[in-house]
Amino acid sequence: MSKNNSSCIGIEISEGYLAFARLESTSEGPQLTHYKILTLPPKTVLRGQISNVEVLSDIITRVLVEMNTPNPHVVMGLNTTNYVKQIDIYPPMSMQELKNELEIKVASTHVFAQEEFQMGYRLPPQNLEENPNPDLFFPVMFAALSAPLVESIKELAEISITHLVAIDLIPLALMRVLKLDPRLKNNIVWTLIIEENWIDATILEDGTEYKTVTFRLDMNTVMQDEDLVENIFQKMRLFLLSFYNNFPQKGPITRMVYFSSLSNAQPFIQALQAYFSDIPCESFDPMASIHFYTESIVEDRLKDAIPILLPAIGLAMHFFERAAHSLSLIPVKKTFGPVFSKRLLSFFAMALGGVIGVTLLSVLLLNYTQKSLQNQMIVTKEQIKRLQTGEYLIRQQQLEHMHARIDAYAKLKEDALGKAPFMHALSQNLPPDLWFDTLTFQENQQVAIKGSAYSQNSIYLLYSQLQAIYKTVKIAGITVDFPENKAPVTHFEVHFQWKK
Repeated sequence: MSKNNSSCIGIEISEGYLAFARLESTSEGPQLTHYKILTLPPKTVLRGQISNVEVLSDIITRVLVEMNTPNPHVVMGLNTTNYVKQIDIYPPMSMQELKNELEIKVASTHVFAQEEFQMGYRLPPQNLEENPNPDLFFPVMFAALSAPLVESIKELAEISITHLVAIDLIPLALMRVLKLDPRLKNNIVWTLIIEENWIDATILEDGTEYKTVTFRLDMNTVMQDEDLVENIFQKMRLFLLSFYNNFPQKGPITRMVYFSSLSNAQPFIQALQAYFSDIPCESFDPMASIHFYTESIVEDRLKDAIPILLPAIGLAMHFFERAAHSLSLIPVKKTFGPVFSKRLLSFFAMALGGVIGVTLLSVLLLNYTQKSLQNQMIVTKEQIKRLQTGEYLIRQQQLEHMHARIDAYAKLKEDALGKAPFMHALSQNLPPDLWFDTLTFQENQQVAIKGSAYSQNSIYLLYSQLQAIYKTVKIAGITVDFPENKAPVTHFEVHFQWKK
């Protein structure tokens, strides 16, 4: 699609503020023409959910009027931790098989274990369907938000009379801006985005993501606890080992590039640099990478606003991406610009005269009205059809089955001595690099576990957690394997009495 004479507004929705950034297409690429940051009334957005759509809609509509952009293209994103964003490797398969695999993966996460979600994914440069080599695996990025939250954002866009192009995650929007840094070209780079409630870590090679992980945390709490900081760094080390294990053919990471809008993040970053002293650590400078703003924008003011404005800029950049490189949580929709220019239309209007112009407008209005009525009739017929075919009753029955399953899960949870609560408690705080090979229930409430881990620290962490809950915890049988071109794996056995 041609992007001539088109623009898009990125809108970041946060608990404390709204940020707007308008990018307009020019012959030299997108240009930042307008931006605005507004404080939100209390409880407009609460715990990652939109709690007052009407207030948000009024603010957005007023800002769009000030920007003189009626019914614009918009890309919206909500700054929340209630999302899933992962990269997994898959062999060649059909698109439907891949979609099924990804949906199962998202549904198995703790974020969406019992909640409906809206998922999007982005394919690698290679085509999984056409590649004949079954031994090759490709990285596929996928993300998901809760379905109710997606519907709230869509409702907000509709009330605000905007054309919603896409719904995006804030980490993806920020990564889009970080890719403007020339240091990410032709290198394997580890990027870190440090925000108040999450840290996003991604490994890229020449702009293509190969591994990503999100750490959900409260930075204010983390900064006051050295053990928490150490634990996060250990998880990051495992994240790097996992990358090398999945892609042994890749070279070493050449540098770490980080960005944070937090004013108190520097002690954490200094500790990070000391822990990963073998990797050069450099900050991302937005003003050194973003040169695409118009002369009407005052550079000093933009420099002060850029840390908060960066996600909104990244959201607007989504509109100008190639479809193959985009990941949206709704089907991407873009409207075409007018076929005729205003000057040409004015010429024909003067040539044909006022009478023909009035007639033409009347015909267009009549056609629009007929089309609107036809669409309303189609929607009404579809609703009647659903009622007649019993779709409503089927949904009610499905809802009753879901409530029955929830009640059954609640009963299992109440059974303190049951195996289901035991398994849940055992796996709840399991280190990410540790897994169980076998688990056996023996006589006299004895439990025997055989497992493996990349890090021995994870084994001792599991041992400490079990020792705090169960009796006679014993660990033995520790052996280490050294697979070729892969990280070493430690095997272990642990026995304990299943009695609190």
